[in-house]
Amino acid sequence: MRVYHAPLLFTFCPNEQPMPSDPKLPPLYRLHRTQPDADMRALGRRHGDGGGEPGTMFWSPRADRFQAAMILAPENPLRVAALAVYLGMLALGDALGSLIPPGIDVTFLWPNRINLNGARLGAVELDVPRGITPATTPDWLVLSFDLAITGGPEATADSIDVNVTNLVDEGCGEVTSGALLEALARHALTWSNRWHDDGFAPLRPAWIARVEAAQEPIDEQFGGGRFVDLDASGDLRAESDGATRTVKLLDALGCLDDR
Repeated sequence: MRVYHAPLLFTFCPNEQPMPSDPKLPPLYRLHRTQPDADMRALGRRHGDGGGEPGTMFWSPRADRFQAAMILAPENPLRVAALAVYLGMLALGDALGSLIPPGIDVTFLWPNRINLNGARLGAVELDVPRGITPATTPDWLVLSFDLAITGGPEATADSIDVNVTNLVDEGCGEVTSGALLEALARHALTWSNRWHDDGFAPLRPAWIARVEAAQEPIDEQFGGGRFVDLDASGDLRAESDGATRTVKLLDALGCLDDR
């Protein structure tokens, strides 16, 4: 099953020259450096609605958070194309793994959360055009990445939430936003090519492995219980009180909600 053709997923525009201090991305990407306080998701949606190039990567050069957005060009209905959120999580998980010290666990919590040593580090969000349905092929998708590098200036000993973490507090203070963007871009290409060649099949067990390693319960907003499986459609199978239920990925992501 082919979801993306690589030439459509990442488009290079040679007339745009990067700044000398920009992260070095594979030439198939088009990098846009944003203002530090830019809304990545809003930028991505405006870019898609305006017919902007797929393969564009928005990036905020701030030191306290990693924030980026990637524009994708799907060829399949949304119910299939939405599986890109798993691609984004795998790419970000591998990017982190390539930069942080050994022995620090990068795990996932369904549907889109990234954990570090069992605490929330960030998430990958999916945005789609307005009015789209699961059976319709969208003109574009946006994957947005957000994770904490530092605890922020407002963090105090009394305000620490043990369920939330950041790279610095976990001993990963050498990881910069630019280095993470470079690693994310490389790993996104790798997973995109695997999806293009072999469909969702190779992504599914790799993603499940990071969820099972977390051994965390499903969030109560999705019914709680424990993770059982991810079916071939990318939907969750969870168990609670001896009963197994299915929760659809698109429902959990909320990307079809009115904005």
